[in-house]
Amino acid sequence: MVVAKARIAVSAYFAIQGSALGLVAVHIPSFEEKTGVSFATLGFLLMLAGVGGFIAMQVMGWFIDHVGSGSATRYGSLVAGVAVAFFALVNDPITLGLAFFFLGVGLSAVDVPVNSHSLQVEEAHGKPIFNQFHAFWSIGGFIGSAAGSAFLALSVPIETGFPIYGFSIALICWLLGSWLLEDKPNVTHRDKAQSKQSSKENRAVLGLVILIGAMGASGATMEGIANDWSALYLTSIVGAEPAVAAWGLAAFSLGMTAARLSIDFLVGKIGRMPIIRYGSILSALVLVAMMFPSSIGVSIFLWALLGIFLAGVVPQLFALAGRLGKPSHHGRNMSRVVGITYLAALAGPSVIGLLTIFVPLNTAFIFGVLLGVWVASGSIILARVRT
Repeated sequence: MVVAKARIAVSAYFAIQGSALGLVAVHIPSFEEKTGVSFATLGFLLMLAGVGGFIAMQVMGWFIDHVGSGSATRYGSLVAGVAVAFFALVNDPITLGLAFFFLGVGLSAVDVPVNSHSLQVEEAHGKPIFNQFHAFWSIGGFIGSAAGSAFLALSVPIETGFPIYGFSIALICWLLGSWLLEDKPNVTHRDKAQSKQSSKENRAVLGLVILIGAMGASGATMEGIANDWSALYLTSIVGAEPAVAAWGLAAFSLGMTAARLSIDFLVGKIGRMPIIRYGSILSALVLVAMMFPSSIGVSIFLWALLGIFLAGVVPQLFALAGRLGKPSHHGRNMSRVVGITYLAALAGPSVIGLLTIFVPLNTAFIFGVLLGVWVASGSIILARVRT
């Protein structure tokens, strides 16, 4: 019963944080109109979320190791709720930049510890369920987008809707914290000499941390290609109407959600590494197919396939990172991998836009193909090093 309640709580944390991001995302045009920023300025301000996120992840890595992932998740969710409420204060480019920065801090203050706690719940459960938790992030994104659309349709002011939503999720997440498993801090001593020795020994795996981080960054960038470019691909390359083009991202999201709800069975049968390797190489093949445009229906189907094949790549890399190196540094090692991945998810897909200066959009997808091949190659290197 304890594990079952923890599983429900962790799923809820993923869904709630995903919903917060979805709520903000659908309001971005409103923020742009309210503050009068240009698209270029808006792109820069959005990058501040990645900066805030990376900083928060390093802090939470220490918190996980020294206090425990459960408490870190619970307290981090309070920061996330306040960060959402902060958007009520946005009235110029400076406050908008601060809001995005604090959003990155808030969501990352939950993201790293809840991923770490997911591994603790998975171990207590006795079989792979890690990927299912990430499906709830996608489900939460749908919920937040729907809530945001409702706010806009009902003309709910940002100054009212965001504080209500932010403080509500903070309260819900705080109450859910009582269902999490007991804290198991990785650092069980306070001897400075021993801490220095553990840090020195952990440096031996920093190369693997960077490798897994680079692989996670590549996988996140491939996901970002769908998020940022699927609609434009369908309109400008395939010739779909904008309303139809929206189904490209919808198909990708639904394919990824469905796969994340079911992929843990495969993890139990063949392990994490094959999911990473074959998922990335099959994703690369799908992007190759997209380089040769077909009908609208086939193109939407290919976006769905991309979601299915990519679904297990980043989550399974996170799972590997969460048990990398000395136990006293598991939280910090995971935070570094997640931090690198998080930054790439924001910045990586912009490379496609730069490539379109020289080649058509469909040809620019070669960047995603190369990333998929790299992740597959990295998994081979990783398997050899770890054996």
